[in-house]
Amino acid sequence: MADHQSPPKDQTTSERIAAHLRDAILSGEISPGSRIRQEEIAERLGTSRLPVREALRMLETEGLTQLEANKSARVPALDRDELDIVYEMRERIETLALRLSLPHLTAQQESDLYRIQDEIEANDDVGTFLELDRRFHLVVGQRDQGCGERKPYDRKHDHSNMCAAPHAPPNTSEPC
Repeated sequence: MADHQSPPKDQTTSERIAAHLRDAILSGEISPGSRIRQEEIAERLGTSRLPVREALRMLETEGLTQLEANKSARVPALDRDELDIVYEMRERIETLALRLSLPHLTAQQESDLYRIQDEIEANDDVGTFLELDRRFHLVVGQRDQGCGERKPYDRKHDHSNMCAAPHAPPNTSEPC
């Protein structure tokens, strides 16, 4: 599993493991429907199962894992109907979020939004589209980022993008 960035030094072992697993899940390295075994992760990361179990619980609160009784977890998958509903909700929420955020964005953030939107429109790869879409919405939400917590909207955005990739037509950014 790829480590995309160094974790902050003040994170607990469980938080570092959760960040590592979150990156792997959201990047598609661990795909929807996959099982995550505590003992395998503990061995791979050189730790005990306790911080892995706690990390999986953290990710469960974000909707990125579902704990199972046999010392494992599963990455949840949305079926096509659930995905359609989530995207319809996102269309409404994202429009509102953008409208409320625009007056508070800096000139640099607004410029970033236009640049990212241009990249989205010039793109025809699903994975690239999903990454650009996430970057766009992180910029929109930056004015509220001081709390240190991932907002519920961010978690649903991540989860719906993660589940959308298997349903998307290959090499196109058209909606599912």
